[in-house]
Amino acid sequence: MSPRPLGLAALLFAAACASSAPREEAPAPVGSAVVSPAPAGEPTLAIQPVAVELWAMSQCPYAASFEETLSGVVASLGPSVTLKVGFIGEVESGELVSMHGPDEVTGDLAQICAQKHSSRWLELIRCQNQDPDQVATSWEGCALKLGMPVDAIARCLNGDEGKALLTASFEDAKRRKITGSPTLLIAHKKYAGPRQAESVTRAICDAYPAEKAPLCAAIPPAPEVKVTLLEDARCSECRQDLDESLRSRIDNPVITRLDYGTPSGRALYEAIGGGSLPAFVFDASLVKDPAAAYTFRKGRTVADRHVVESGQFEPRCADPGGCDLDMCKPMLSCRKETPKKVELFTMSKCPFCAEAIQALPEVLDNFKKAGASVDLSIHFIGSVDDSGKLDSMRGEPEVAEDLRQACAIEHYPKGRKYLDYLVCRAKTYKSDDWRVCTGKKLGIDADVLSKCAEGKQGVELLEASFTYSKRSGVRASPTFLINDQHKRNARYAEPIKKLICEHNKLAGCDKQLSEPPPKTLPAP
Repeated sequence: MSPRPLGLAALLFAAACASSAPREEAPAPVGSAVVSPAPAGEPTLAIQPVAVELWAMSQCPYAASFEETLSGVVASLGPSVTLKVGFIGEVESGELVSMHGPDEVTGDLAQICAQKHSSRWLELIRCQNQDPDQVATSWEGCALKLGMPVDAIARCLNGDEGKALLTASFEDAKRRKITGSPTLLIAHKKYAGPRQAESVTRAICDAYPAEKAPLCAAIPPAPEVKVTLLEDARCSECRQDLDESLRSRIDNPVITRLDYGTPSGRALYEAIGGGSLPAFVFDASLVKDPAAAYTFRKGRTVADRHVVESGQFEPRCADPGGCDLDMCKPMLSCRKETPKKVELFTMSKCPFCAEAIQALPEVLDNFKKAGASVDLSIHFIGSVDDSGKLDSMRGEPEVAEDLRQACAIEHYPKGRKYLDYLVCRAKTYKSDDWRVCTGKKLGIDADVLSKCAEGKQGVELLEASFTYSKRSGVRASPTFLINDQHKRNARYAEPIKKLICEHNKLAGCDKQLSEPPPKTLPAP
């Protein structure tokens, strides 16, 4: 029996799954990925390699995930591709600075020095990516396990060599206007497609100037996915780069644009049962691309169409008389100015939201001591699918905590007692041990929260909160809405106070509040 041919996924990752004993390696040129030589007796193909560059930050979780995918692609293409990983940061007064702090700079140094001194540098990055929070210290253990020249990497990391290498990388990224992590360049052109292995491999194969790598013959053309982008020209805040958004998630989209204000646009809107705009309306061709179908799995199905709402603009509310509709009354365009009203839109596992929640008591106490008050309410950001399932950015743990916090707001409104629970949870937002924030000392009964959160009441409360946030046009967290009109982001006490005082004349506005995050907040 002839062997069963490998599927594309297996072809892409077979080399990455192979293991070998640690060994000492001679220094490799910077930017050369470890590849397997051609088997003995087989001719080496005269293929001009494609240059692939990944620009990253060593503690960026999105970069870590993409590096894992990219390592399999590079290993499968072998010597017909060259890989370099560059780093994004700043040089301020001669000091290296990166978004996630000094530990990330150290991680960047370790990885760029590994590129200079060992051909196994990509394996070291993959090893460190198992826990990106520890990149400042994990490099040595990873290097020892892989048989890399630890002393040479250490001298580079701690000396002028590493600083020079990383400075040059930061400056190169800045010169080329590369700011997002991860950013992939294929043959010196920015790649804006999906991050799946097959999509990246297909893009590399398309970049060969002449003869292609043998693997390319196994990759079928990307199927066409037909999608209508339904928009409304009246929406001034709607994103203008939705074509780019689609192309970043679908290999071969065929895009048609329609405006709600046209007869055909209005007809399509009614056919899909209304909803918010902009919206992606797919036909049955979506299922031909499994990766795209998975990416856009959330949404609703109407007849033979799959609808994914990409915006918060409700066109019927902008129509004449639209503000009289109940569903439109929460829309900002339909609201009237309400003095001293403060709303916070949040997610319970969001690190920046944790900072905002912890800052609230200082803001509220400041106004109280000055004899002023504000009307505070807190809402949660998430979605509800057709089956009624609740969803949030950070998955089920965040939904579970959102439920408990919504229940705390419902059952402990007097004196804003619920804030004691929310603030406590903000200090330990990474933990799922919520019961430590209950008990006699805090005056919060765990059984009350549990019964509510695990029952019908909690679901109804959170669904209503999600719906209110959506109709208020809020997607990012933490977002403050002041006086039913003014939407802004803030995290610390002084900026929050300024937001409130910018639109309300209150006693206490003249007092300076704290700017830095609370010391008890865990690092994001």
